[in-house]
Amino acid sequence: MSATLYRHARAGADAAERWAGVGSSRASDSFVAGREAASAANDDALDGAKLLVVFAGHCHDAEHLLAGIDSVTPSDAHVIGCTTGGEIGVAGPHDDGVVVMALGGPGLSIATRRASATDIGLRRAGETVAGAIDDVDDLGHTVVLLLSDGLAGDQQEVVRGAYAAVGAAGKAGSPGP
Repeated sequence: MSATLYRHARAGADAAERWAGVGSSRASDSFVAGREAASAANDDALDGAKLLVVFAGHCHDAEHLLAGIDSVTPSDAHVIGCTTGGEIGVAGPHDDGVVVMALGGPGLSIATRRASATDIGLRRAGETVAGAIDDVDDLGHTVVLLLSDGLAGDQQEVVRGAYAAVGAAGKAGSPGP
C-alpha cells in the first residue's frame, strides 16, 4: 500500500484548495482492499475526499469493495469506478488489485451521473452522464470524466453523446474557442 499527495495552487490561491491522493492495495479480501486503498488515497486533514475514482481487478466483489471504501470515506463523497485487466498504482502495475484516486478540497465541485446503455443506448448514455456538468459550480475550470464499459459496443457513440451534451468548448451552447 502506498500513497502520494499532490497539492496544486493557482497563483495567489491557498495550496490546500485542491488536492489529489492515490492509494492501492493487493489484498485478496475485497472489503480489506477497498478500505486500504481508500484510506491511503484520502487525506482527512485536507477536508476529506469529494471524489474517489476506483479501478479494481475483476476478481473483486463490487459490493464488498464498495463497503470497504465507504467505511473510510466521507459520506458525501462521490465514488465512481470500473473493473480492469490490470491496475497502475504508485508502486507500478499489478493484477487483481485495487487503486483509488481521491480528489478533494474546497476548490472542487463534483457531480456524477450513471446511465445504462442497455436501457437507453450508447449515445444517450454518454449524453446523460456528461450532462452532470450542469450540476457543478463554475470554479474556472471544468472537466468531464467519462468511464464506459468497453464491452458495451461502439464507444464512439458514447463520445458522440457526451459531445452533444457539452460541446467542444464546454457546456452545450457555449461559444467556441
